[in-house]
Amino acid sequence: MLRRWRALRFYDIVQYLHKEVLPRLNLRKRPGTVVCHPTCSTMKLEQEHMLLSIASQCSEEAVIPQEHACCGFAGDRGLLFPEVTQSATRKQAEEISGIRGNIKGYYSTSRTCEVGMSSATGKIYSSIIYLVERASRP
Repeated sequence: MLRRWRALRFYDIVQYLHKEVLPRLNLRKRPGTVVCHPTCSTMKLEQEHMLLSIASQCSEEAVIPQEHACCGFAGDRGLLFPEVTQSATRKQAEEISGIRGNIKGYYSTSRTCEVGMSSATGKIYSSIIYLVERASRP
C-alpha cells in the first residue's frame, strides 16, 4: 500500500496546469493584458514563472506586479480583519491602479486570495483556471 502512495504525484494547481493541462490544450491567446497575483504557496514553491507562463500562453500580455506579496487574507482572517489585507496589499494595489492598457482580467490561484485582492484593489480577481478555459475555446 505504501508503495502505491509513493508513486502518486502531488501538484500545486500552478504546476498541474503548467505541466499536465496546458501541453494538452490548443490555446488561443486572448486580446489584452492580464494581471496575476501569485499566492504565498506559489511564491514558496518558486512557481511565479509558471504562473506567468500560463497567463502568457492564454493572453497577449501577462504581468505580475513588482510589489506582489502576501495578500494578508491568511485563510479566513481577512473576512474578520479586512484592515490586515488592506495594509498587506497597499503597495501592490497602488501599482495595479497605475497599470495602463487593455486589462482584461485579474487572476490568482486561491479563492481566499482572490477575495482579498478583489477587496484591496476594487478589481475582480478570478481563478487562473477561468483564463485557461477561455483560451481553450475555439
